[in-house]
Amino acid sequence: MELENVLWMLTALAAVVVLLTWMRMRASASRTGHAAIPQWIVTSHTVIGVVALGVWSSYLTSPSMPLGVVALGLWWVEVVLGLLILLRWLPGS
Repeated sequence: MELENVLWMLTALAAVVVLLTWMRMRASASRTGHAAIPQWIVTSHTVIGVVALGVWSSYLTSPSMPLGVVALGLWWVEVVLGLLILLRWLPGS
């Protein structure tokens, strides 16, 4: 399997994770007994995830160093927001 195919598969997996996180957070917002996650974190996670996917896809189709750096920076912001969501579910939070 070529590296390019692996990168596209991982990109598609990242899109699924962003989408499923958004759907799960929207569905659990109305349920009782779930951790209260501020809506701005969920919205930011979704918006930055979509932007990161777009920039990353652009980088994969026409690689350039500045575009790659911006894409990786957006992914790290996405990771931090995802960890903020995850921390709300840990015991003692």
